[in-house]
Amino acid sequence: MVDSDQLIYPTVDLFLYDLGEGLGESDPKIEQNRRNFFTRIYGEKLDTEILNKIKRVEEKAGDYLPLLSHLPGCVQPLKQGDGYYSPVKLGDTYGLQIDCSGEIEKDVKKRLSPKPLISLAESKTLIKNQLNSCEGTIGQSWFVWGLLTSPEQNSLETAQKCYQQINLFPDDNWERDLQQTGEFLGAHFYELWKPPSHQHQTCDSVHLIICLFDAQLNHSLSDVQEKIRRIYPQLMRLFYYRNKVIWSYWQSRQLKIELKEKYSTIQTTVNNLPQQVDQPRLNLNQLQKELADILKVLSIYSNQLSSLEQQESTIKTNLKNYQKRLNTIAELDFNSNPEATRKFLSFFSDYAEKKYLEETKSNLISFNSGFKLLENAIKTIEGIISIEQTKSDRNLNLTIGVVGTALAMSGVTASVLSAQPERPKSHGDFSFMASPAFFISSLPLLISVIILGLSRFFR
Repeated sequence: MVDSDQLIYPTVDLFLYDLGEGLGESDPKIEQNRRNFFTRIYGEKLDTEILNKIKRVEEKAGDYLPLLSHLPGCVQPLKQGDGYYSPVKLGDTYGLQIDCSGEIEKDVKKRLSPKPLISLAESKTLIKNQLNSCEGTIGQSWFVWGLLTSPEQNSLETAQKCYQQINLFPDDNWERDLQQTGEFLGAHFYELWKPPSHQHQTCDSVHLIICLFDAQLNHSLSDVQEKIRRIYPQLMRLFYYRNKVIWSYWQSRQLKIELKEKYSTIQTTVNNLPQQVDQPRLNLNQLQKELADILKVLSIYSNQLSSLEQQESTIKTNLKNYQKRLNTIAELDFNSNPEATRKFLSFFSDYAEKKYLEETKSNLISFNSGFKLLENAIKTIEGIISIEQTKSDRNLNLTIGVVGTALAMSGVTASVLSAQPERPKSHGDFSFMASPAFFISSLPLLISVIILGLSRFFR
């Protein structure tokens, strides 16, 4: 009976992605992102000289820049085990491949010796231990490959045991996590994936590809290694687009939660507006305060809506790039069945387009209605305030006009009365207040008070 617990040259690769330049980030923040990323490789040995060399490489044109191959003496092997680091710059993102392979062991006849699958768990542990932080800020994908020990070895059974040994998924469940199977580079491939949940503060997606090559005379290790070496740069790009789509979708979910909270506030404000307008006497100061509060909500809501549009655009762009990269991989003449290669990992693009892209588009349409509600509420309140201010201005002008006229009439009356002979009055005599002259001079002011009172009563 063939042992399915062994592989020839079992290898583990981690493809990890960190954001290098976020939209609108300052130069100090970008420098910090660079330092954080390369600390994963150099640890305490990272210094300013190395960072400056890397920065000069990053300034070169191109959407795929290997960052260490340009720097003699700076390529880093793993701190432990057999493997290496391979960092690249992909637009605004850093990509890092960490390869960890078992030592080549041969028997007395110089044939490759199989290794137990537990070596996969050991390689994964080595990779995790050498990272500053295992999780990439954008995401990561794991790639496991090896050669079956004989033609009789069952690839499916061996793949299931690889899955168990590497132990990446919470509550291991092969049937639940397996998304796609097929042929790739002449190997049996198995794609396993746990989509991101919405309960975590970070994107908790898990992604694993297992490729097992048949044990055949024309399948030498050197041939397989050459195929894998040529496909690594393609996988670096493909997994980048994939993780960027998932990361953007997860970001859109967080924005949806925040927008829903703001939308609830908007609905409450809009629903209370008719009741406020129907008040017999409106408080102008209160209306102005509410307008200021709504304008603040509008600013936040508008920024969040703009971010959601950006995530939708990112998902759309990276899905297109993902599909293009799949076609590029299919065109590489690695096996006699390019159509089978073209189907390699095509499950994700179909799934993400139907779920992630369509869901984000739908959310944008829904939350745009909240933006329009806010705009209408603001226009309504501004209109009410304008009407109330016009009324206040009219009342003020009426008051000034009436009082001014009254004062003018009083002045004329006083002038006329002053021309009349003055009657002698004794000390302490206040009888002038009852005189016709005083009454006549005060009459215009009295009339103005009556006019103002009537104008406010019939307003």
